[in-house]
Amino acid sequence: MKDSGPKGPRALVLLRNVRITDGSVNLRLQDRASAGDSLLEIDPLATDGRRRIRRFEHFDARFAALRISAPRERGIRVDITRLAFQSSDPHLTLADAAGRITITGDTLDADLIRVRFPGSQFSARGRVSWPHGPILWDLALRADSATLTDIAFVDPRFPAGAVLRGGVALRSHGPRVLEIKLDPLDVSYGAGPSRGK
Repeated sequence: MKDSGPKGPRALVLLRNVRITDGSVNLRLQDRASAGDSLLEIDPLATDGRRRIRRFEHFDARFAALRISAPRERGIRVDITRLAFQSSDPHLTLADAAGRITITGDTLDADLIRVRFPGSQFSARGRVSWPHGPILWDLALRADSATLTDIAFVDPRFPAGAVLRGGVALRSHGPRVLEIKLDPLDVSYGAGPSRGK
């Protein structure tokens, strides 16, 4: 049977000056069984397969533009003036963010001039993807001050209480290897600072 739907380019769906106050967003994403599932919220009985549930509460946002579809561009693009939320998976509190993100399939491209967590502020540029489940990172960060416990969702082995300043490059080499480059290195932890590269 032939598709009788409309042919041609996608319609432009663009919302401007979007404001969300204390909203909730729930994502139900298909997921494979993995170690550590007991710590996650899983719906194993979904009609179309196993789903991992990620909840974003106290969602507070101002978007200058939210492009849902366009004739010649793929993905969803969001021009963010302000974004804050509490997430269940990964467990984190985002205090504020500003910049642009584009989501295309299982990839998020980011150019964020400001990202604030309770004890951190930095800028971020690059890509985050999840093609087969685990998150893969390819980001360049410039940290004014980053408390590593704020970003434990990147790697839970970061030492509690350590504070980082300077340039950071995160790059995944597969789901189990994360390369972290610090240039310059400026970390305060325990008895004193570490500086170098």
